[in-house]
Parts: sequence; structure tokens; C-alpha cells
Amino acid sequence: MSYSTVHDNYGVYVDGRFASPGQWVVHGVVTYRPGPQVSSKADQESEARLDLMVGIARESQRGRAAGARNVHVFIEGDKELAGLFAVKMVIPPWRASEMKSSPYRLRFRTTNR
Repeated sequence: MSYSTVHDNYGVYVDGRFASPGQWVVHGVVTYRPGPQVSSKADQESEARLDLMVGIARESQRGRAAGARNVHVFIEGDKELAGLFAVKMVIPPWRASEMKSSPYRLRFRTTNR
């Protein structure tokens, strides 16, 4: 099950799969369409990045629920975000008992920069 959304000026596609036992890889692609733009380029990029992060969060959670111990994200199509990242699951101590398998907040850190 993947995440995708298409708008007038951009499209986002995110999918996750096991690369090896315990290693989940999420691949996110952003495509911008040429042509007349309804909103400014900055607004368009912000909206596309928000959709991208929603897709990454969903696919990361899906991987963790399937037993992944590590999640890596590869993003392409957006020059500001393109690259390979590791996803760290962060659960505040006061919520740990109620949130054993679902992430409270996702933090992204660069693994190749």
C-alpha cells in the first residue's frame, strides 16, 4: 500500500518495502508540472513537501508495524530535500507504555550529507 497524491502543479508518490530483514526503505518522489501556476512557487513547494512528509510518516509507520527495526528514506525530485535519510522513532517517556508500536513523532537526520 503506497501513498500518492496528484494536484494541478505537482504530484507526490511514496512507497515502502523491506530491503532486508528489519530494514525498511521508503522511496518518495516529487514531480512538479510545468505550465501556468495558480500559486507561487514557494507555496507549491511547501504543499508538495507537506504531502511528502505525510506519505513518509505513513509508510514509516507501516514498516515499523510490519517489524522493521530501521527505516531509511530516499527522496528525489525536490532539490532542497533530495537525499537519503534515516528515520528515528521518538516516544516521550510518559507515552512509552501506551505507544509501544506507533511513532509519536518522526525525526529525520541526514545519513549522507
